[in-house]
Amino acid sequence: MTRLECLILLSTCSQLVTSWIFKDYPYADLSFIEKIRHDGYPLEMYELTTEDNYILTTVRIPHGVQSKNKTGRSPVLLLHGMGGTPEMFVMLGKGRALAYNLADSGFDVWFLSSRGTELSQRHKYYDIDKDLDYWNFDFHEIAIYDIPTNIDFIMKKTGQKVFTIGHSQGNTCYFITTSERPEYNEKIKIGVSYAPSLRLHHMDIPFANLFVHLVEVLEAIYRLLDLREIIPFSKIGLDISKRLCREQTYFLEFCNKVIYVIGSHESKIMDKDMAPVLTSSNIGRASARQLFHYMQITKTGQFKQYDHGWRNNLKIYGNETPPAYDLKKSTAPVALYYGPKDDLVSPKGAIATMKSLPNVVLFEKVDYEHFNHLDFLFGWNASELVYQKTIQLFKDFDNGILPSYNPQAEKCQEKD
Repeated sequence: MTRLECLILLSTCSQLVTSWIFKDYPYADLSFIEKIRHDGYPLEMYELTTEDNYILTTVRIPHGVQSKNKTGRSPVLLLHGMGGTPEMFVMLGKGRALAYNLADSGFDVWFLSSRGTELSQRHKYYDIDKDLDYWNFDFHEIAIYDIPTNIDFIMKKTGQKVFTIGHSQGNTCYFITTSERPEYNEKIKIGVSYAPSLRLHHMDIPFANLFVHLVEVLEAIYRLLDLREIIPFSKIGLDISKRLCREQTYFLEFCNKVIYVIGSHESKIMDKDMAPVLTSSNIGRASARQLFHYMQITKTGQFKQYDHGWRNNLKIYGNETPPAYDLKKSTAPVALYYGPKDDLVSPKGAIATMKSLPNVVLFEKVDYEHFNHLDFLFGWNASELVYQKTIQLFKDFDNGILPSYNPQAEKCQEKD
């Protein structure tokens, strides 16, 4: 047997073994952009530069697959969470994903891809993998630079104000945007919050509640090791996890368990095959300060800017303590949806958020007792439970109808 024949035989055997060990998930092999094209939706991409020199790529689905009216559609900006990516808004696929529901219902869909995520890893002066200064930000900078840059561009492109839908940290950023840059309240029609997170001090996760009290220790360790990213990026490690989570045996079950921990409860409505799709996606890289900022807020119960230590606070803020975010300035109408089994943004935490805001037009518990944090994105019937209600809210607003009183919100206030 010749050397060439040996190589061909080895290659064939390798493919046979791989196909036997690993289940085939063709959708998992597609990137965010490839998923949209695979599903038949039109796609546009734009490069935007923020005031602090981060270069972002914004993705747009201007209309649905079979849309006749392709102009004058109300724009909706989707805001992903920490460690998340805009890809998560399409992972459920045609007929079920939030982005596709919106596009097929007559909306112009835009995706925020915040600094650090796969499509937005460039800077005018820093290299994401070589310059540690690239990571000197947290969700505050995403809120005051990334979101306004996107909103301004969308309004310039469409001539319309913007609807927003945020999940988890996307909501934290939204409320910082509208409180720190209050002029943007006038550019937003309604801000919708799925799992409305602010202080997180009502988390029903004992280990996490204990962990936040170690924030100063963790910050010290990161400074000692000169780390700025939550998890230093390893392409090899990511590739290994992608392969293992596609195995038919216990690795797939392990990956599901990890996802359930993030979601706070085992999901009753997430497809078991979602794990290979989730782990095959490029995770949203995040700065360590994003996590530390959340830990600070959770520990103190105060929604404030990042605490750099009293000496640095004096230099940055002119005070030994960081200033609080003034949520009374967040005046754009907001609709809040929360999950009964979301231990990260618990019902009690959602109620506390609702009470902090001056213009809540809708406060609603998802009508499914097991609905958790990640079900907003990956629950197979999230469209029926949440998305279609959001779409109707947007359509009503465009037709001059806006809810102004919610008995459930008042009832929750009385009970808390």
